[in-house]
Amino acid sequence: MTALLVVPPKADLVERRAADVVRGYSDEGEHRTATAVDRASANTLLARARAAGAAPMLEPFEVSRVDPVAAFAEIDGRRIDGLLE
Repeated sequence: MTALLVVPPKADLVERRAADVVRGYSDEGEHRTATAVDRASANTLLARARAAGAAPMLEPFEVSRVDPVAAFAEIDGRRIDGLLE
């Protein structure tokens, strides 16, 4: 009996790796600029770049961010929501 070794095409491996990266990014949580999740994403990208042999670094910058809060209009006891939380 002859053993058969099946090697998936390289494209399949690339697609699987890309899907894993996208899934991991999505699993991190809500991505908003200047949040803990944003920083975690940056650290993940740094680690991936270093693993690929690059020498990445973070470059800090100032940012002014607005966090939305409940916004609504109430007319005659009827509430009309604006921004959804």
